[in-house]
This record gives sequence, C-alpha cells and structure tokens, in this order.
Amino acid sequence: LYLQPPAQAPSEAYLYGAEAAPVKVQFPKYNFSPAYELPTRELTLRFLPELVVEDVPVSEQAPQIALEAGSSDLLVLVFPNPKNSILPVKFQVLDLGELNFKLGQTLFVNFSDNGVLGDYGESALKLAPRKKVLLSPDTKEPEFRVKLSHIRPDGARYRLLSKPFMNYTDQRRIVFIYNNPAQPRSLGYYVTNIRPATFGKEEDKPQG
Repeated sequence: LYLQPPAQAPSEAYLYGAEAAPVKVQFPKYNFSPAYELPTRELTLRFLPELVVEDVPVSEQAPQIALEAGSSDLLVLVFPNPKNSILPVKFQVLDLGELNFKLGQTLFVNFSDNGVLGDYGESALKLAPRKKVLLSPDTKEPEFRVKLSHIRPDGARYRLLSKPFMNYTDQRRIVFIYNNPAQPRSLGYYVTNIRPATFGKEEDKPQG
C-alpha cells in the first residue's frame, strides 16, 4: 500500500530476491495489493523499476527490505524517497503476526508528529507520535462512535475525526494517521479493513 504518493509516483516494480525469477508487484494507492507468497527463509528483497538483463547483478542501491526467517503476515507500506535514483521509494514493514493482531481489533499506526487522543467505542485511545497500538471498541453494538483529536507539540488540540464505525468482529481494521503538509494544523487519516479470506482483493476498500 502506497500512502500519500506524490504525482508521478511509481505504481509497480520488479521484486528480486524472493524467487529464482523476478516478480512484478503493485504499489496501489487506495487498497491493498494482491497478497504475495514469500519463502520463509531469511530474505533480502530488492525492487527495480524494470527488468535487468539475465546474469546482471541487481544494484545494492536499489530500495530493499530485509526479512528474518519465518516472517509471515506482513504488510509493506510504501513511501516516497526522492534520494533513491533507481526507484524513488522506501518501505516500512508491519509484522501483523508478531503483533498478534486478532479479528475484531483495530491497529492504529501514527506516522505523524502529533499525539492522538479520544474515544474508540467504549475504549480510550492514547497514541504517542510515531507509535502504534492495538485496540478493540469493547462493545457488542453493531455500530459505535469514534471521536479522535490530535495534540500538536505546542499543546494545541484539534479534531481528527468524529464518525460512526461498523463493528466488524470477523475482520481486522487498520487506521493510518499521518502529517498533512498542505494543512499543518490538520492530520490525514486512512481507514481500511482486512478480511481473512479476501486480503488484497477488491473487497479490501478504505472506509475513510
């Protein structure tokens, strides 16, 4: 998933290091890409904008991801990196398996410089800048209210969102929170659900 892609951002690349042959992967903007199966051994994955000639080594300067043996249930986030002349992206990997991310839970990931506070159903959210936390709405109602604010470093408080969420106990939800350079007093957010049987398919659409 490519969060906040700039204009002319790459939408795909060739992945080297997972299999004998390179794999074409997508960097979608609005929903998860298809799921890609990877070997469970230790891996160094490198990404190129185009295929290289056979037997030509892949540049070590290409954007890359290092994975430990046994890694599984990974979500790879793509961000712009204009300093990389080969492919202007960088990656952050969220290990959902390591987090013990269960059905009915929501993973809040704060990429912003502000803290986030508020009510998530019957639960209270307190999220520091550049941190993540798992939370459940702690209600059996089919719908619950979400009211979140963000706290700037100077102490000023602004509303982030106030809206109802559906209580999907058979899915996992992720909320990404990020800086909004166009409007410094506001933050952006992106909400999406992961269904167990449809990860990376058209059903995985954002809620907001």
